[in-house]
Amino acid sequence: MSKFEFNSKKTDFDLLNALRLAESSQLAYKSEGEVRKFLNAEWGMSRINTFDKDETQAFLCSNDEVAILAFRGTDSLEDWQKDFNAVLVDSKVGHVHKGFKQALDNVWEDIDKVLVEHIRDNRKLWVTGHSLGGALATLAVDRFTDLKVPIGGMYTYGQPMVGDGAFVDNYDRKMKERSFRFVNDEDVVTWISLPAFYCHVAVENECFFDYAGVLHRSHVWYHKILSASENAEARSSQLDKLMAQYPNGIHDHSLNYYIRYIKQRLQIENPPEPGQMTFKDYANRLFKKGIS
Repeated sequence: MSKFEFNSKKTDFDLLNALRLAESSQLAYKSEGEVRKFLNAEWGMSRINTFDKDETQAFLCSNDEVAILAFRGTDSLEDWQKDFNAVLVDSKVGHVHKGFKQALDNVWEDIDKVLVEHIRDNRKLWVTGHSLGGALATLAVDRFTDLKVPIGGMYTYGQPMVGDGAFVDNYDRKMKERSFRFVNDEDVVTWISLPAFYCHVAVENECFFDYAGVLHRSHVWYHKILSASENAEARSSQLDKLMAQYPNGIHDHSLNYYIRYIKQRLQIENPPEPGQMTFKDYANRLFKKGIS
């Protein structure tokens, strides 16, 4: 198995791509040195750029087949202030979250300057992020599509809502079929913005992990209700402990859960041959070397 496996030509839903982009989102939380070392040594990325300005961080990397842009998520008090700065401001179409727009503006020019080097020779760009990073990924993809940047797809994890109905309708018209938004059970950040004014993009492509970590991609609303009712008793029996460690159910927001459940699903759908190294073995080896 190669150091970096990715189905770069598959723009519909793909679990391997979901895992790689979740790993990229987690890597975005690391220092610049750790990011560069891992991308070069483990994934063989020949082109790497990092961005860090006014509390907005991201990296852009590419090899001969694929380019990945990953935004870092909520990691500081300043980041949480951006999440709660829920004033709507004008976008090209509709309105978007003021804090998220400002965060993307911080690094937009720097990304734009180097992007052409990563997407030349018909390479497509894949965009990802967790939490705040998922919101920035969504706004970035909306801008990229207007600029005719070739987008392979967007995968986000635990992202908040980013805009109003007009923004979402315009985004979905361009990118709904290539956008996949993961939600883990009661992840509080996925509904952190005001529902009366904000909407989620690509609702039909929501990927929902229930209380048991089972992935649902259809009739998500039903599985959310079922999951909430099934885990109520179990959660209540551990309420004191959970509230002490993870106020308001924020534990479901951890990217570690998203990665764990994606890996479990991959193992179910791709059982190894007898004696063959499992995907779980391979992924765990990579994580021990620097992602987790």
